[in-house]
Amino acid sequence: MKKIPNDDEIYQTFLSFLNFSFDLINKIDSTNDYLKFAVVNIQISLELFLKYYFMKKGQKDLIIVKKNGQEKEFKDFSDILNLFFTQNRWSYGSKKELRKILDARNYIVHSGLKAGWNYELAKYLIKCILFMQGTMQSSFDSNSIKIQLQEFHISKNKIWKEGVEEFVKLKGYYALTCPECDTRSFVSCENFRFIDFFDEDLKHCLCCFTYIDSDMAKFIDCYNCGEASYMIEPLNKQDNDFYVGICLECNTNTWVKKCNHCGKFYHPSVVSGYSYKGKSYCCKKCASWHF
Repeated sequence: MKKIPNDDEIYQTFLSFLNFSFDLINKIDSTNDYLKFAVVNIQISLELFLKYYFMKKGQKDLIIVKKNGQEKEFKDFSDILNLFFTQNRWSYGSKKELRKILDARNYIVHSGLKAGWNYELAKYLIKCILFMQGTMQSSFDSNSIKIQLQEFHISKNKIWKEGVEEFVKLKGYYALTCPECDTRSFVSCENFRFIDFFDEDLKHCLCCFTYIDSDMAKFIDCYNCGEASYMIEPLNKQDNDFYVGICLECNTNTWVKKCNHCGKFYHPSVVSGYSYKGKSYCCKKCASWHF
């Protein structure tokens, strides 16, 4: 009788398939056959992930078939998938879309189907990856997606970009346009994260994995569009208390100033501020402390 692997063995195999999936997705488009390989690989990744999920939660008995009191094998993946959505009313993914991946995989493997181009299925794969990462992070405070995946340059793939943007939109996350990859998937750490620490002021891109913490950037309201999307580089001070900034919503890019009393950043084009002994202040009250 084959031994049922433990949760760590399952997880390591899952990571192997997931990392290879990024290589495949990075190459898929309507002109080649990489989609069918990606479908098979992602489905295996998903199956391994859900097995790990239940084992990690101490619910191994729910997904194992036993005979004469002995562990025999895992239950069918369809049963495990149904169990997950029975337990979770809200999820980072759609059962219908995940099921489509399984169906496509079965057609390819069991029926010898030469899978042609399927735009929606391609996007399901991207959302499946984000489903696994979101579930991993929220359930176990751990990450399957690592920042070093930038080296795959996956953010340049059109399908990946569109799949990520669709995921962000469906989840209702407030997103800005990423300054690195120009994808509307720059979200707060509170919404979704793939890093090993939490910073409520941190923002990162779900497309290219770029992240900006509170030391690297500050965000204030844009005077032009009114959104809290004006990004300032606090470590890049210029002469006369000016700082470089740009709005990730409307691309307004006038410089801002920082008050030498309260530390608040402000737009000198709309807030005249005060100057005293060569230093800038956002209001008369702040300046008065130094008269």
